[in-house]
Amino acid sequence: MKTLKLAGLFVLLCLLKPGPANFAYCDDLRETNRIIAEYYRKAMESFYNKEYRTAVGMYREILKMDPLQAQAERLIDVAVQKMSDTVAPKTNELRRFIDAGEYRKAQLAAQELLSLDSANAEWIAINDKLSKIAAFAPRVVGSDRTSKMLRKSVQAYTARKVNPRIAVNGARMAWQLEPRNTANEQLRELMESEFSTYAQAEQILSGITVIDQKLQSALSDIYDAKYDRAIIECNDVLDLEPGNVTAMKRAGSAYYALGSKQKAVEIWKKACAIAPDDPELQKFSKMK
Repeated sequence: MKTLKLAGLFVLLCLLKPGPANFAYCDDLRETNRIIAEYYRKAMESFYNKEYRTAVGMYREILKMDPLQAQAERLIDVAVQKMSDTVAPKTNELRRFIDAGEYRKAQLAAQELLSLDSANAEWIAINDKLSKIAAFAPRVVGSDRTSKMLRKSVQAYTARKVNPRIAVNGARMAWQLEPRNTANEQLRELMESEFSTYAQAEQILSGITVIDQKLQSALSDIYDAKYDRAIIECNDVLDLEPGNVTAMKRAGSAYYALGSKQKAVEIWKKACAIAPDDPELQKFSKMK
């Protein structure tokens, strides 16, 4: 390996320049290389015995001693891939718990994953997030509007591709629906802290919910010919409430004004399926 070759070069230099300090350094280096070689041996033995977790631990120890051991990094990836039979079901279980609002169970699932690879950055991050959520909302399984908003927020917060807009908007909406609920207040504070840039840019108004505020903004944007902005506002609403007919109406109007008529009609037809008796939607869905 490259690192071992360099170590050999250092030893050679030490021998060319004899001295107590140099010889002591060479002895330390030889001992380090001996320990690293022993870790590699034990790791490979564990790997062939399908003890992949143990192998990963050995490779981690090697990297602590010598961060330049690229071979150890590669072998960690191989061992983790070999653990996929265990990892995949546990990862799927973790996501199911999050989607269902079972945050304490999700946290335990994340900890089980960390027991397989304690240095996995993704699992460390999601475990940290779930520990924060479970501290004040261990379980949110209701079918009411507030619970749905809270779950939307947490899903966006814990997703692999985090969505700050949904995380903040969902938390704010849950809090607005039930401001006396301590969990809703703590979730809003957490999301506004985690995504402070977005939270500060999207100030909420008193006396009106996030959804109604965005619907009003979308309408004003359409009147001002700010159609792209209107679509963003409508999409924010639809991320929280996919069946919000008013948002679909206004998004369709904005697309139509931009010349994306086919897209507009598609949205209006979807809305019409939700509200078939709406005369405005019936008219819109027939436009060309």
